Amino acid sequence: MQKNYLFNINIEKGEDNHFVVSVPSLPGCFSQGDTYEEAVTMAEDAIRGYLQLAIEKGETIPVEEKPAEKVMLAVHLPSLAMA
Repeated sequence: MQKNYLFNINIEKGEDNHFVVSVPSLPGCFSQGDTYEEAVTMAEDAIRGYLQLAIEKGETIPVEEKPAEKVMLAVHLPSLAMA
């Protein structure tokens, strides 16, 4: 079984012309990319890694209940990560 999570993300263009992504509900979860699309892909990887580590540590995963005001990203974790 696969678990799906939705997270609001903020994407801004940095001074070096990279796109910087932050995930407000996951403290310390940031990523970046050379293009907008790459930044979104990198954010998905960063969120997946953050969640897998949180699950391993037995931490509670925050749940986004409100629709995105900017961008919401769906992240899918395989059932192995839930064990």
